[in-house]
Amino acid sequence: MYSENINMPEVAWGHVVVGGAGNGDLCEGFSEAIRDETKAFKPKSMADVEIELKRVLQLFYERDVKYEKPKDRLLALLVGVGLPKAGTSLWRSRGARLLPVKHHAIIGYDAPVYKYFAKRLDKFPGYPSQMVLIVAYLLSIAKETGNGVAGGSQIVILKEEGVFEETQKYADLLTQRIKDFNDNLDRVFFMAMDLAIKEEDFKDVLKQTENILLMLRRKHTNDAAQVILEQTEDPTWKGDLYPKLPKGSMLVRGEEVLYPRYLGTKAQKVTIETGVPKRSISRKSKRQR
Repeated sequence: MYSENINMPEVAWGHVVVGGAGNGDLCEGFSEAIRDETKAFKPKSMADVEIELKRVLQLFYERDVKYEKPKDRLLALLVGVGLPKAGTSLWRSRGARLLPVKHHAIIGYDAPVYKYFAKRLDKFPGYPSQMVLIVAYLLSIAKETGNGVAGGSQIVILKEEGVFEETQKYADLLTQRIKDFNDNLDRVFFMAMDLAIKEEDFKDVLKQTENILLMLRRKHTNDAAQVILEQTEDPTWKGDLYPKLPKGSMLVRGEEVLYPRYLGTKAQKVTIETGVPKRSISRKSKRQR
């Protein structure tokens, strides 16, 4: 049965993410093959990782794929690896071959329009948070234009420090954020190019849009903070891989800093200064009353 999914097999030597499109059993099976076939693997470089992944993929085709019916052998894979002190790398499969990916790749329902937007947006990211937004943006386009694209969005971030999957609630929040901003920016985009509109009228529109965008930023900052706060209550949560709120933002419970906290770091303590002198508040004696 056709399926598109992301798996994160646990390995001792690094962090692995496998995106698969095609036969659902084969997609999950390759993730299991990486986990089982690389137990004794000890890479010294990303070149070692590439050699090992190619070996596992060849073995997987010999032991699993070739025994499926021809119509059930459909399989496309994206494999990402984060290796401490070596960075991250991405590969895609082409049959039993594994090819390096330099910038971006799309597998599965890869209509030309998605490739166009992916290539167009590739030059914009300056921060990890923007890269996540671009992924969410492409997913939202796919859902609006593709008949076979539906369901929840799965967003996984990979760095050499670890792998992190966004919660469904946060992924939905990103989708709504993109829609809210797009609805307002589309109007300005076309009005800016319309030379029939007087400059004074366009300046009024810019001012209105500026106020709306600032209001939306405040709203979505509060919404994101609420979702992050809920996430910190999950005992399995170990921190984020990238900043989600403006620099200087802090979520605190008691003396514990809940945010910012990043994967691989310990929870910090903080003392909140109220600015009120300790002896500035006193009770009057009975005589003074």
